[in-house]
Amino acid sequence: MKVAEKLRERSIKTELLLKEGSLKSRMKLANKMNAGFVVFVSEKPELKDMETGEQEQFGKCGRSYRCGCGKG
Repeated sequence: MKVAEKLRERSIKTELLLKEGSLKSRMKLANKMNAGFVVFVSEKPELKDMETGEQEQFGKCGRSYRCGCGKG
């Protein structure tokens, strides 16, 4: 939930889905909602660009691990 809070602090419209179900069904829902990005919350959170399909991990600062802030 901290990830959602950080995104909202940056004025990024955020929807938190806590439903059970398969990853496939949740991705279909994200597509139906026209989500631009999906965050997979785990030990190492990942951000997926729904348009390009690119996926990357991001650090505690909320940016890509490649940002160089040292907070990865």
